[in-house]
Amino acid sequence: YIENSKAYIEVERNFLLKELSEIEGIKVYPTKTNFILIKLLNWNEEYVFNFFLERGILIRKCSSFKELEGDHIRAAIKSRENNMKLLYIFKKLSKGEN
Repeated sequence: YIENSKAYIEVERNFLLKELSEIEGIKVYPTKTNFILIKLLNWNEEYVFNFFLERGILIRKCSSFKELEGDHIRAAIKSRENNMKLLYIFKKLSKGEN
């Protein structure tokens, strides 16, 4: 189970890193963990947190982390279906859509 979980997370993490890196308005940090740290270039974390929450996705605000001053969020690696939803919402955000 553990080996299968590690392999699954690796595949989904690589997929998300690639797709997120192509979205304007964010900077994605490389990771080997089961979550991705994202710098928001055009919005603050409160706005993005609420934008995602209104669409059914909970992301982690990172302002409580030392030196991350309200412009970073963290997204967990989930199922492909949920990861696709995360990407879809990020693309809507990037394009200024509701």
